[in-house]
Amino acid sequence: MRSMLIGMKISMNLPEEEVAFVDRQVRAGHYRSRSAAMSAALKLWRKSELESGYVEAFENIDPIWDRSIADGLVESENEGS
Repeated sequence: MRSMLIGMKISMNLPEEEVAFVDRQVRAGHYRSRSAAMSAALKLWRKSELESGYVEAFENIDPIWDRSIADGLVESENEGS
């Protein structure tokens, strides 16, 4: 029975040192294959891009918006009693 390939097969040209690094990671048992190693690297890259996007978005928060959404949410000293 033939197994189904999940995903898309691509071809890459990499410098020899990069291929050697991937192969060492596979031989060390960190990944099952070159494909698994490259997939893990791409996932880390994607995560890094997402984190950068969140940092940028957080840095661009408008202080007026913060005041607007907090308006009326502060309890007075007598309300809690």
